Amino acid sequence: MINFFSRLNENKTGTALPKSWLENISMLIAETYPELSKHHQNCSVWSELYDTELLLIISLINEKTSATAITVMLSADITKNSDKELKRIMDKSVETAGLIIEGYLADLESSDVSVESIPEWTEEKKNKFSFYYKITRENIDLTLEANKLLDK
Repeated sequence: MINFFSRLNENKTGTALPKSWLENISMLIAETYPELSKHHQNCSVWSELYDTELLLIISLINEKTSATAITVMLSADITKNSDKELKRIMDKSVETAGLIIEGYLADLESSDVSVESIPEWTEEKKNKFSFYYKITRENIDLTLEANKLLDK
């Protein structure tokens, strides 16, 4: 199976992070950004862990038309495979995704929803945290469902 999301592991299947972690991230985003519900945006979170990479994907999906979405994909290199390192990377990834969501919400508030897609992995460094990101108009839920159908 080809992995369409991973930056480093196209030919591998990662390990899904616990559903409770993903639900906690989704709840944290909803609580931190109550404006999302005002704009009919639901948050969908998906993640996989590889030997060398943590991949976190957050889609903001319009409730009224599930075809309208903005998706932030974050990839961070794992240098030490420890719970402490994984938690640090996950915390920094969620924090970084929050900054992107804040920019998106500012555009929604000004009715200037011109979020620029960044379809290629782009490297960024913030506060000694190095990561890669891309932004798409993809609805991660629909993509995952399509991938399940293709795997049958």
